Amino acid sequence: MGKKLTIGSSPEMLLRVTNDQVETFPIAGTRKISDDEIKTRNYAKN
Repeated sequence: MGKKLTIGSSPEMLLRVTNDQVETFPIAGTRKISDDEIKTRNYAKN
């Protein structure tokens, strides 16, 4: 794996690299899926 650098300003951890192992911790989205609450709930269920 080549050298890569990622810089972020979130208080949440996105990934951790230990030796040759990479763990990812997806950050929850903060953008609305839709202005329609029913559509948003349906997306969350699926």
